Amino acid sequence: MEALEERTFDRLIYDSAHPLTAVQVVLKSGQGILPRGTVIAQSSLGEGNVVLGTTAQAAVTGDNPKPAETLKAAWILCDSTDTGTNGTVVASCYETGHFNRTALTVKESYTMTAADEADLRNAGIYLSTAMD
Repeated sequence: MEALEERTFDRLIYDSAHPLTAVQVVLKSGQGILPRGTVIAQSSLGEGNVVLGTTAQAAVTGDNPKPAETLKAAWILCDSTDTGTNGTVVASCYETGHFNRTALTVKESYTMTAADEADLRNAGIYLSTAMD
């Protein structure tokens, strides 16, 4: 008898109280392989979005001036994504839904703040802690 595929659940989605919707989001390259459930911060520079907790770029002066970057928690990555090494990558991200905060990933050594959670909530992403 042939074995059926075994499924494992990552507990990313807390419940269906809020509808899940997804959008295509441009990610900056060079961030490695990002796991499902990574919190993505929207960049004000429009050059690709990054993992929450990434240090924002400082303003650049001189011949090619550029304003300082602001980063704001905005989406949750739907699937593991390799960001490659050149240019940008397009990935599916949840823009709304109810998620388990303990299943989320941010930049190493960064801890999500109340302001980050408020930014997500204002965007339509709600967080709760699932009991094990």
